Amino acid sequence: AYYRVNYDTNNWNSLISQLNSEDYTVIPPVNRAQLLDDSLNLARAGILDYATALGVTSYLSKESDYIPWASAFTSLSLLDRRLKGAADEDYQLFKNYVLNLIGDLYNTLGFDEKPTDHHLDKFLRNNVLTWACNLGLEDCINRSKEELAKQMSNASYNTVYCNALRQGGYNEWNHLWSRYMSSNVGTEQVLLLNVLGCSNNENIINSYLSLSITPDSGIRSQDASSVFVAVYSNPAGVDLAFNFLRDNYQSISEFYGGMGSIGNILTGIATRLSTRDQADALREFVEENQNNLGTALGASRRALETVEENLVWLGQNGQDIFNWLRDVSPTTSTSSSTSTESTSTTSTGTTTTTTTTTTTTSTSTTTVPTVTEPTAPDTTTQGDGANSFTGNSASSWYYIATLVALLESCFGCFVKFTNTIQSKTSRRWIAATQFSMTQARRAFPCFDEPAFKAKFQINIAHYNNLTALSNMPRMATSDPDPELDGRVWDRFYETVPMSTYLVGFVVTDFKNITNDYANFTVWAREDSIENGNFSQIIGMNLLQELERYTGIGYPLPKIDQVALPDFAAGAMENWGLVTYRETSLLFDEKESTATNRANIAMIIGHELSHMWFGNLVSPDWWRYTWLKEGFARYFQYFTTDQLEPTWRLRDIFVVAQQHEAFSTDSLNTTDSLNNDCNTPDEILAKFSTIAYNKGACVLRLIRHAITEETFRKGLQRYLNERQYSTAEPYHLYSALQEQATADNRLSGVEGTVEILFEKWASQPGYPVITVTRNYEDNSANITQARFFLATSDDSSLKWNIPLSWTSQSGSPDGFNITTPKEWFYDTDATKIITDIATNDEWVVFNNQESGYYRVNYDSENWNRIASFLESNVYENIHVVNRAQLLNDAFNLARSGQLSYETVLNLTRYLSREKDYIPWHSAFSGLSFINRFLRSSDEYSLFVSYVLGLIESLYDSVGFEQGDNDDYTTILVRASALSWACNLGHEDCVSRGRALFNTWLNTDNPDEQNPILSNLRRVIYCSAVSNGDMADWNFLWDRYNNATLTATRTLIISALGCTKNTTILESYLFKSIDETSGIRKQDAAMVFSAVYANRQGVDIALDFLVQNFDNVSIFYGGLGALGNAILDLGDRLTLKEQVEKLRQFIEDNESKLGTSLLSARKGLETAEENILWLDKNGETILSWLRKQTSDLETTALARTTAETTTSTDSAHKHSISLFIPWLLTTLTCYRFL
Repeated sequence: AYYRVNYDTNNWNSLISQLNSEDYTVIPPVNRAQLLDDSLNLARAGILDYATALGVTSYLSKESDYIPWASAFTSLSLLDRRLKGAADEDYQLFKNYVLNLIGDLYNTLGFDEKPTDHHLDKFLRNNVLTWACNLGLEDCINRSKEELAKQMSNASYNTVYCNALRQGGYNEWNHLWSRYMSSNVGTEQVLLLNVLGCSNNENIINSYLSLSITPDSGIRSQDASSVFVAVYSNPAGVDLAFNFLRDNYQSISEFYGGMGSIGNILTGIATRLSTRDQADALREFVEENQNNLGTALGASRRALETVEENLVWLGQNGQDIFNWLRDVSPTTSTSSSTSTESTSTTSTGTTTTTTTTTTTTSTSTTTVPTVTEPTAPDTTTQGDGANSFTGNSASSWYYIATLVALLESCFGCFVKFTNTIQSKTSRRWIAATQFSMTQARRAFPCFDEPAFKAKFQINIAHYNNLTALSNMPRMATSDPDPELDGRVWDRFYETVPMSTYLVGFVVTDFKNITNDYANFTVWAREDSIENGNFSQIIGMNLLQELERYTGIGYPLPKIDQVALPDFAAGAMENWGLVTYRETSLLFDEKESTATNRANIAMIIGHELSHMWFGNLVSPDWWRYTWLKEGFARYFQYFTTDQLEPTWRLRDIFVVAQQHEAFSTDSLNTTDSLNNDCNTPDEILAKFSTIAYNKGACVLRLIRHAITEETFRKGLQRYLNERQYSTAEPYHLYSALQEQATADNRLSGVEGTVEILFEKWASQPGYPVITVTRNYEDNSANITQARFFLATSDDSSLKWNIPLSWTSQSGSPDGFNITTPKEWFYDTDATKIITDIATNDEWVVFNNQESGYYRVNYDSENWNRIASFLESNVYENIHVVNRAQLLNDAFNLARSGQLSYETVLNLTRYLSREKDYIPWHSAFSGLSFINRFLRSSDEYSLFVSYVLGLIESLYDSVGFEQGDNDDYTTILVRASALSWACNLGHEDCVSRGRALFNTWLNTDNPDEQNPILSNLRRVIYCSAVSNGDMADWNFLWDRYNNATLTATRTLIISALGCTKNTTILESYLFKSIDETSGIRKQDAAMVFSAVYANRQGVDIALDFLVQNFDNVSIFYGGLGALGNAILDLGDRLTLKEQVEKLRQFIEDNESKLGTSLLSARKGLETAEENILWLDKNGETILSWLRKQTSDLETTALARTTAETTTSTDSAHKHSISLFIPWLLTTLTCYRFL
């Protein structure tokens, strides 16, 4: 009969008891179905409690009839959709419960049809397999992949294909799409349209939805709506379907012939929405478009009501359901250490894991590939061309273990795992790991977080002609194993306690260079190993220096350093097994540059610093990434400086690291050092300029504030107290405070180390102090505010700022005192300093830029500084402070806080400057102006002015390298020649062309290169820029023939210098062509080389917009794509370019992933650039016109005077000496 039935509690309990007995079949199948359907719907209506309703379902683990299961699956589907909005650990309880219910049935029915199967058994099999795969049962997923390969066509067809697609990518999807397009059977077409929506790949789903509203796509109009149903029925597709509808509802309506279709689709989607964010997004869409939705408005509002009812239901019933599920769920605990086997291209193994818990624990999480017998997802690139993709790189699975009691005994588990490596056609193999930050879980089950440390014992099976390396030395090697095709087993010693991301292993046929004790070794390809000598020597010296500084011996028995031919990460500090790109480890005395040498030394210093900062003491969570990366960046400069003081790395740190950090940290979108992160994408985004550069700068600030000696001893305390454990910033502050107290370093200062410095890590940005002098009483009034490069709302953020300064009479010695004379506390509105300098002197704050802040002055002080810099004793201002003054002035002007007349007046002194450090700041500031003015009709004014500034430097450094040239001389030579040639300096271009031609005409250009290695980047670029296709092809051939990675990297940059737009476009396409010879790790460098070229900006932007899917594959490694978009944004100078970038970001917001934040920063920078040009362009040009007018007047007066006493030839010579950079302007005066 047509009615439902409810019972009293006792009768329900009796029914549940009967159903759970062996005689449950005395209740007929239809009535068992009735009891399930009635109980769960009565609970949904609030008439029956969910504990009773779920109790009815508990018998299903023995049910084998389709009819009750049909009722159960219908009601469980509603629960599944709604419970998805709960916390992950709660939803996992539901998933585990359902998997337990269907477990026996899954094993009984299997994937194979039997001749005796009833048609209802086929229906049941399809339902059970669908639920098992949807809930993540690994065996189901693997079998689905296998069945897809067999092209089965039984009743499980839908399940097999759908679940294989969830784990697959473009290849699998394209295969089924081809099946759909070639099928002439309507039922098969409908089935395929359903399974094509099962993909978890966001790009595939968006493309599929687009096809559904594209005429002539192959999808019949009558079937188009089923595409949406297929997508939003996929758990991973709900948000994608809604977002697509929201962004394209007008197009959807036009395709379907009316707004009614929008209402129907929204109604279906609404049944799948289960979170507050989803409900709010739907409400926002309906409210914003209510005037446009027409006939769909009513359905849209009903859809919104459905979602709200779902949320109310979850709030009312969720906790009761989860409490019931917890009561019936077992308690388990797992942790991780590993032993691996390797056979062919498949690595298999077992993990025995133990956890000892001695405190009450509510929830612990271990990250493993699957719940049972997991298979790690494929991590290799599959396919080719436009359809290539990286398989499942962002996937993570979590097994939740709830510990509800005091656990004092040791709990263990045994998990089997398999990891298959897809092979490509290749003659030689390398296996190398990169587990940082969240990838160890893809190799073995583990607590994959830095706070969880364990000891690891690794075993690797490999062929005898290969070498296996891991974190620890090899303990033993077995005899060849006939069952493993003659492979041998290497067993490695157990590690010290360490985080999972530091586990590493490599299997190669590399050769090595080692020391006398065979415990410090460099590994590389056989034909490159001779280039490892420098790394071997500098590496051992750096390690010894770090041991001396920290007072702690290196904790492991050995270090292997391995040069990998293609390594996106650049370098990785696996404890005892450090991996590098070849450019970061191999140095060729003949071919490599001085910059290569310094970079290799610093990168090795960076990675070896991690042995203490990051490995010995790890950040407690990734939000404190700066506690390892900030330290490593700091020590890569200051430890290397101890070994190579003539490189002046302490000075270079300021212009290379602090000024770079200032740039990023001045944006509205910047984050603090301690900004939290939760997802893998958010964790990856933490590895940025902020964590590295700013982290190092804040450490340098603290060092100067408390003195080097106290800082060093404080770090030793910190390392000793936290070794083999983890740390948060307060642990560092506490150790430094104890040492500062012992050394009496902060007496008289208000606050502890934590109070003084904590805000530098917890707040975004940094301050600018404004020094306004009173020249009558020799005092100064100081204020502070957060510095923004662009217009922004006022910020109330304040910092405790250590103040140091030097007056004119106190120079040059005063600049050597970097400890603070005063503190500007965050509670002070202003700071008054008396007797700062006499009224006829200048004053400069922030000695050696030891503090992480900018300084602005009143106009009179700026003028005095500028005037002094044009004197013969300008070097009395410390070289770092000269760089600071230029960098601060350029950026204060860019932000509107200083006039460009003041900045440009400051640059006039550069005509006498010879030091690289100030010129680095100058070239950086002038580059920004150059990008905007080069499209001006008066660009020649700027060119003439800059050429005039560098003329003396150009003559001084020349094209020849002296035997005694130090590192910074080599750097300033390269910079000066680069600017001279780029601005068309005739002598520079001519001499560069001659050198390039000499190389071009040699018999063997790959072996004979007459160009100085340190000038090759400049000369290659100039020759290609001013040359033709033959020059470009010659250099491209040299790239393909080069064996030294550093040479290839240098040429990649130079090839982007051509003015030929056809070549530039072709070059970009080479960067996303696997057959071009460009390594994927270097692909983003091609993009950067092109947009760094004036002619390449639009080409690069269009290329990005039109080829984003492929670009994201080739450029996407470890933030390279985000960095490229960020830098591209700074190159945009036209409103049309900015709008194109904005539209690109909006269109691809969901695809950009970890690059989204960088892309937004790039857009923010581009928008401010346009405002800057409108505001400042004419001011700068006016100043340049005045300089030219003044110089022409001076030149004419001097010319007239000299013609009365000199011959014509002498007259001509005198003008050339006076202002050679104005020869073009003065041509007309020669004939007076």
